[in-house]
Amino acid sequence: MLTKDKIYFFKKTLRLIKKYKHLAFGLVIFSLLSSLFEGISIGSLAPLFQGLFSKDVSSDIQIPFFNSVRYFVGQYGPRTFLFVMVLVMVVLTIVKNIFLYLNNITVNKITNYIKRDLQVDLFNHITNASLSYFNSSKSSHLISAISMYAENAASFIFSFLSSLIVLLRITLYLVLLFVLSWKVTLAISVLSLCFAPLIKFIASRIRYHGLRNVEEVSKLFFRMSEMFNSVNLIKIFGTEEFEKKRFRTTVTAMADTSFRGSVYLNLLQPFSEIIVIGIALVAVVYFILFKEFSFTLYLPLVLTYLYIFSRLFPQVSNFLSLISKMFSGIEPFKEYERVLSESSQHLLPSGSEPLPEIKNDIEFKNVSFNYSEDRAALHNLTMCIPIGSTAALVGPTGSGKTTAVNLLAGLYIPTEGDIFVNGTNLKRINLHEWRAVIGFVSQDIIILNDTARNNILYGAPHATEEELHQAAKIANIHDFIMSLPDQYNTILGERGAKLSGGQRQRISIARAVIRKPKLLIFDEATSSLDNETERSVQEAIFSYFTESTILIIAHRLSTVINVDTIFVFKNGKLVEQGNHTALMAKETIYKTLYSLESINN
Repeated sequence: MLTKDKIYFFKKTLRLIKKYKHLAFGLVIFSLLSSLFEGISIGSLAPLFQGLFSKDVSSDIQIPFFNSVRYFVGQYGPRTFLFVMVLVMVVLTIVKNIFLYLNNITVNKITNYIKRDLQVDLFNHITNASLSYFNSSKSSHLISAISMYAENAASFIFSFLSSLIVLLRITLYLVLLFVLSWKVTLAISVLSLCFAPLIKFIASRIRYHGLRNVEEVSKLFFRMSEMFNSVNLIKIFGTEEFEKKRFRTTVTAMADTSFRGSVYLNLLQPFSEIIVIGIALVAVVYFILFKEFSFTLYLPLVLTYLYIFSRLFPQVSNFLSLISKMFSGIEPFKEYERVLSESSQHLLPSGSEPLPEIKNDIEFKNVSFNYSEDRAALHNLTMCIPIGSTAALVGPTGSGKTTAVNLLAGLYIPTEGDIFVNGTNLKRINLHEWRAVIGFVSQDIIILNDTARNNILYGAPHATEEELHQAAKIANIHDFIMSLPDQYNTILGERGAKLSGGQRQRISIARAVIRKPKLLIFDEATSSLDNETERSVQEAIFSYFTESTILIIAHRLSTVINVDTIFVFKNGKLVEQGNHTALMAKETIYKTLYSLESINN
């Protein structure tokens, strides 16, 4: 039964296919021609058999060119006739298979291109989504959506196209059977309806287990992603055996589900053959009991009929299997659409105005932000960061510092209030242009499983070799890289496995520095560095970026005593601001925090 969901996906499939209308047109032509030559080659069997057995013609055989064949047999004899007919059938078979081959590769080409489009479309939507979307989504689920759900959506489309082609072939066979004997074919069609409930049951079970298999594969993706991202935790707590058992349970469930589906899928073929044998017996009995059966006259008709019938039922079986696979692919298609829709709702809107030359201050005006209804991060933040100055955001963990810089970088949109650059609302500025002038070093350091060179050049691929080395020197990582076996071409390993925490941070700093940003943001960027290295990195950055605005988030207050302005956060609010000297001259929260740090050190 066609539901609204099914109709929607059929319509979407047609829209996706329409993009490749030239290929689709070729597919229709190849399908028609392969079916046409299939019909001609099969239809030639009746006159071939008849010409071999008898020169008389049964009035039951209504093949249009049959009289011409009879005349040919009478003129040239059976031997010449046999030679010519075999040659004709070989040629017809070759031509048919050429078009069948073109038909099959066209289906595959359309399907693979559509799968690519689905994956690219979803990847683009997810990539453009806000940071909040990634924070609320499992990475394994997104990977499953791009790879597996898109794959199953493409499988749905492949089954849809293939089923149309098979349906065309089934129609051809039925036409030939009706031409040979409409009475027998009509009787067989009615008889076949008796098996419809059983076929429907088998198809429903194939569909059910196909859906279950998709769910189990998704669980497998999640389990593997979770395990590989938690290797340190597993090793430290010695839970290898526990993880092995969990993994075995997951893949066992997947294997069981796949097997159950194959039980019903493989039932279609023998079931079809049983029907073929049963129907064949009915046809033979009909010819023997209700006709004055002449072997020389009717045997060619019976043989041709049974041959076509033997070709029909595998096609019917194939059609039912394709329909079952197609409908079992609807749920993954739905999940694909759900992820696509959800990521679309989290797209960060970008303004259309070009980025103005940054000459004036960056201002937060009454900015508030909530991660969720019950999780407020910032409350009515108003502050001004002078262009070309150095500023620091300090305060206890969870006070809103990182949220503020994420809003400034355009990773989130304020729930209330606005951020202004040169007096222009950040919402109106082209987001890509704005981020192009930002160098961001996050507290969550990301090192790619690539060379040191490509890690630093990420985001600045056109930088020169000199600029690469200069950025590494500023980050105090150049000498270390030069000591590696392949120097800048050394692979750093998954998540920088070959580096220490401090080395990872310095690679991350060099990556930001090489962009020569107008706004350089450090979010706990030097927390893994020792005091001496931290001081040398800061001095190099401050001396090199004299005209850039530098914004630092720090827990170690000793690292920010020389900045121009210190903004003190507490419970999502800006509670104090000023330079180190001014804040220490009063009884401030900053003074308390600095004094505690000095005592602990």
